[in-house]
Amino acid sequence: MLSVVLFALIAAAVADPCCTPDQWEGSFGSITGTVTDDMTKTIKVNGMMAYDFINKMVAQTTVVTEGSMKMQNKTIINYNTKMMYLIDMTRDLCEVKSVDQPMMQACTPQGATETGTFYFGAGEDNMLDATSYKFTVNTMGSYLTVTSLDCVPITSVTYGQAGNTAIMTSVGFVDIMLKIQDPSVFDPPAACDEAKVTPGENYALHSFFGTPTHHHL
Repeated sequence: MLSVVLFALIAAAVADPCCTPDQWEGSFGSITGTVTDDMTKTIKVNGMMAYDFINKMVAQTTVVTEGSMKMQNKTIINYNTKMMYLIDMTRDLCEVKSVDQPMMQACTPQGATETGTFYFGAGEDNMLDATSYKFTVNTMGSYLTVTSLDCVPITSVTYGQAGNTAIMTSVGFVDIMLKIQDPSVFDPPAACDEAKVTPGENYALHSFFGTPTHHHL
């Protein structure tokens, strides 16, 4: 099993909360470095995320690479039915877990601090105004950059210690659209139809997006 801590997003100088739009989807890429007992790992993830706070669903498709190993996964969480689907797209396998918590809106946490405002681009008519935030969730620190308008995520750096493992993850988001183009992205595949539902209480969910922080490889 490969543990990847994905982007512990969002902070604000004890600023007003910054919340993403209620519906959006886009692509992301991340690279994670870990050190455990002097053993190092580098993990790359490319994927797509769909976030729908209106209909209380999230979906994430990822390609996880560590060295020569590669796995394509998909996660769907339907907070209405309280079900999470963990799909191994490479082997056409599916786990189904119960989810006993409500969907949390993707907003900056209490106590987050704003660290600066700036822009991407070349100035004048080629500018994207951005705001950077810093915050800590449990043992993980995070720097997050979002668009100043609408709080759309751009980049994130997360760092910290998980047990005896030091972790640092850098994430970038691109091609974000403020809608869900194809709602079927939230439909589980046929491989999940016969899967037995097991409790998901010990499955760590991301504090911001509500998606799992573990990827299987």
